[in-house]
Amino acid sequence: MLSRKRLVKIAFVVSLMIVAFLWTKGTQEAFALVKFKDISGHWAETSMLEMNAYDLIQGYPDGQLKPDRSVSLLEAIKMILNTVGLGEVAKNTNFSSLYFSPEITWGKEYLAVALQKKMLTKQDLGKINPNRPVTRSEFAYLLCLALDFEPDYSPLSFADTAEIKEEHRGYVGKLVNNGIIKGLPGNIFAPNREISRAQITTILLRLIEEKIVEPPPKRNRVSGWVTEVNLEKKKLKVKNLWGENEFVFLPDSLLLKKGQEKTFESITKGERVKLIVDAAKQVRYAALLEQFESAAKEQEGFIVSLPSSSKGYSLILESDTKDKFTFGFLDDAQLIKGNEETNINKIKEDSYVEVSLDKNGWIFKLELFEPQKVGGTIINSETDKLRIKVHGVEESYRVSKNVRVTKNLIRNMAYQDLKKGDRVEVLLFKDTVFHIDYLSDIITGLSGMISKVQKKYIYIYVQNQENRYEYNEQIEIIKKGKQVDTDELKRGEYVFFEVDNEQKVIYLETIDEEEGELEGIAKYLFISDRPSITLINTGGLEMDYDLDSDACFLKDGDEINLEEIVPGAKVRIKIEDKKVVEIEVLDDLNITIDGRIIKFNEEKYRLTLEINGRKYSYDVSKKLDIIDNKKTGKKLTEMEGYWIKAYLVDGEVSKIEIL
Repeated sequence: MLSRKRLVKIAFVVSLMIVAFLWTKGTQEAFALVKFKDISGHWAETSMLEMNAYDLIQGYPDGQLKPDRSVSLLEAIKMILNTVGLGEVAKNTNFSSLYFSPEITWGKEYLAVALQKKMLTKQDLGKINPNRPVTRSEFAYLLCLALDFEPDYSPLSFADTAEIKEEHRGYVGKLVNNGIIKGLPGNIFAPNREISRAQITTILLRLIEEKIVEPPPKRNRVSGWVTEVNLEKKKLKVKNLWGENEFVFLPDSLLLKKGQEKTFESITKGERVKLIVDAAKQVRYAALLEQFESAAKEQEGFIVSLPSSSKGYSLILESDTKDKFTFGFLDDAQLIKGNEETNINKIKEDSYVEVSLDKNGWIFKLELFEPQKVGGTIINSETDKLRIKVHGVEESYRVSKNVRVTKNLIRNMAYQDLKKGDRVEVLLFKDTVFHIDYLSDIITGLSGMISKVQKKYIYIYVQNQENRYEYNEQIEIIKKGKQVDTDELKRGEYVFFEVDNEQKVIYLETIDEEEGELEGIAKYLFISDRPSITLINTGGLEMDYDLDSDACFLKDGDEINLEEIVPGAKVRIKIEDKKVVEIEVLDDLNITIDGRIIKFNEEKYRLTLEINGRKYSYDVSKKLDIIDNKKTGKKLTEMEGYWIKAYLVDGEVSKIEIL
């Protein structure tokens, strides 16, 4: 017969097994909202409810969660391993070759994994008391080892830093300096104090919130903006960087706002929401969040890359000082272009952006800025500031530390050489100048074909009209990259030239038709036995080229077919032996095209145009602007067969003009 002492010991062990089971039930799918009796108003209430929705912590049979109860070593190890994604590994671990202390009656598989992660030693397995409470610094040590974190020995400012054990010091520093674990009131860490269930729950939840670990299997965390609410079916659609998805609320789904329980009917379109859902997109937990507050920090720069992974999107940014930064996106970050929302797929490398960061360094807002060209007269130029008069109005701009200054887009010159009264054209991103072109007296850039060369004059066909121009005394003539005299110019040569306010040619450069690269608009593309392209260059000159039989065609770095190039697209062509060997599409989303309307699909809001004998389809903006100079009074649905000029913005037809 068992002694009373023996019975008490057995009862104690069984109770510990129940507690461990309640800590986490692994992959059990059953879920029901539990109204815990003892967490209302507790500082960690929300954290505990969220971890319960993740199925990583459960209550006791009496309906309590006991948030302030201490945690044993074995319980802490199991909770850590389940949270960092090693729970399934533990369940499949063979521990038969290991020797355990007789006091270890459950959880040996978790201790075996803890051994692999160097959280424990083989000697520990034979002598530890798995039921002793874990201290705060010891928990930090165990968690870092499970995460393969390196220690951080940078100074800590706690009043009791000296009390942290040396073996735990670097690991406490790692978690504190990364915001995963925090101190206690009175600026103390209390390293030797027993850690509570509420504290562990809050710390481990931060790992999921900060995307250091992924949610447990069959659970997902979703944050975004409510785009649609179906009260009848209790469904809502949520949009974030990953797109738009629909989720369903269950009778026991929990919804909170500022810690107060709310009903599904209180959700409205446009609200920011966080959801914890299962694999069937059923909501287990939801919280209505505050709108984003002011930024803790802002950073401007050019996008180097925009990588994504299962943990989300991140951004590598290069500032105008050539410093590089890496930031992660919140899943519900707002992306703005031209005061309107855009999506992540329209944010490209080399774009200039400003990002707003929250207190944890996450991007919650990104604003994209298009390049602007502004011409004017310098009023004052300082090291980091440029003031110019534009159309009679003074404007002030910040000057990049890496600003490039040119004369006539050809010669480089020093920023310090600019002076008051100089006429310039500046390239801006937001309010920062990255390129300044010194124009002096130049007011017009043109292109054409030379028809006659004389000692003081040159005759050039510009848009089928022959014009006579006098040379400026300071004329600069460039041919094949070298400066030459006027006597080297030949009849029939294509040229780009600039004239001053007296219509005298001050700069002229011949265009090499046989070799080199040109940029412009693809006006015509003929796909036949003899493919060709008509290019309108930056000066308005139309130039015709045959395509080489082995010509390649590129867009965004990928090879495409010639048929995929839209007439009107901005392109760069590479010429060899008077034939085009390569066409690269620079932009076919923000262009102007002429074509005949074939069809308008009102349901899909999509327009099909015939352009140069080929058909192209485009999405149409809901805010379409129709310019009806002929006063036809026609709606878009009535314009089949009409010739129009279509203006595309980000690939959408935003405006049409009836021709």
